Amino acid sequence: MKISELEGKLKVGDKVLTNGNGKDKIEDIEFEGEVGEINNEQFYVWQNTKEGDRGCISPETKGYLYSWVINFKNPGKIKIINSSNQINMNLAEKFVLALTPEPQKTFRKVGITNGDDLLTDEGQKVFLSWLLKKNQEEFKKEVADGLLADLEEKK
Repeated sequence: MKISELEGKLKVGDKVLTNGNGKDKIEDIEFEGEVGEINNEQFYVWQNTKEGDRGCISPETKGYLYSWVINFKNPGKIKIINSSNQINMNLAEKFVLALTPEPQKTFRKVGITNGDDLLTDEGQKVFLSWLLKKNQEEFKKEVADGLLADLEEKK
């Protein structure tokens, strides 16, 4: 399947096999990895083969060495090996998830929280990044500017 055909269909956590890169050309070598981050025009494949561009989230959070950016307009090919939508759960886990209300159900499915509704390590990083972006002006004014003033006084 062409990479451009997956825009809007690809999900974080999907295991993929691809030959594409972010420079809109096709690589000779295929590599396997996990989709670690998606933004408007590109996505990042976390893997242990090819060093490349990193996004906002470090691939080390899921035990990978490298991140490889791929533009959705890339002419390369991609194959979804295992979709993150195919969650492997036993019957008891499926039952508990069915009784879990939203938004906790979604948080668990995407790995932001665990079964105890506590933030996972990766979920904590994502949440804190989101919270900082949402409140960056207040945080700068109330925290960062004060720290910067203290640093300048010490010079």
